[in-house]
Amino acid sequence: MTDRDTAASTRDGRRRGWRLVFWLAFLLPLVPSLIIFFIGEIATARGCMLAPLDPCEVGPISLGFASLNAVRLATGVGTVVGFGVPLILGLAYVALELGFRHLASRLALALLACILVSFVPVIGPALALEGLVHPGCQPNEGGVGECTLFGVSLGGEANTLAVMGWFFLIAGPLAFLTFLAYAVIALVLRASRRVPGG
Repeated sequence: MTDRDTAASTRDGRRRGWRLVFWLAFLLPLVPSLIIFFIGEIATARGCMLAPLDPCEVGPISLGFASLNAVRLATGVGTVVGFGVPLILGLAYVALELGFRHLASRLALALLACILVSFVPVIGPALALEGLVHPGCQPNEGGVGECTLFGVSLGGEANTLAVMGWFFLIAGPLAFLTFLAYAVIALVLRASRRVPGG
């Protein structure tokens, strides 16, 4: 193996590492929505949604406590994303620059990350929880709705989750401005690389 092959292999390894960083920064905020959705799917498959106030267990796992923890995780992630979306997207955009070669694919992935990271973590969990709403679980933005799910009271956490959609008013514009800044920087960097002697 020549020095050139070794350098190319090292460069490809770094690029793969940065791609992994991008996908993690992009996908990790989406996890709470998926967890809540899958809890609902498991509960439906086990017949627990027919009596959602009764305890529901899958082996040693209580779906009620799993729901409570998933809702807590969702509110935490939604809050972090609501205020920290420029930092999350900034990390994703640095990883895009270092992990992907083609400008068009970087800009397309950056726009996709902008939309999903600003929208799904703050609105997705509430939409996922909508599928679990029943007469004993009526979370609302006023904070007065009770929510007992599979024998466990979700209390104020479910109501907090119902309010998370308002974070989009912060996260959406911040994400879009971050995307615009990245697009301008990426285009300027590309132009400077094409200038002879630059």
